[in-house]
Amino acid sequence: YISISYIEADKSNAIDGGPNGAGIHSINCNSLLITGITAQWNFNDGVQLNRGSDNVVSYSTAAYNGSNGFAAADSPNLLFDHLVSHDNA
Repeated sequence: YISISYIEADKSNAIDGGPNGAGIHSINCNSLLITGITAQWNFNDGVQLNRGSDNVVSYSTAAYNGSNGFAAADSPNLLFDHLVSHDNA
């Protein structure tokens, strides 16, 4: 179990169009708790979760990101709860 709480993840950049560029990017992580996060002005997504199960993202804000505020793929049993997402591309 991993918890990421009450941090600000801003201005992440993807060099040469690489896969990074999210404020918080998790791959293959299960039972992850992300709460109280602010993710702004990132190249891609504010928070991106891929191929993990039973993850929770709550009470967080994503704004002014180049793609989605919050994004996920292949993530069964994912809970997005009490989120604010605005002004994302």
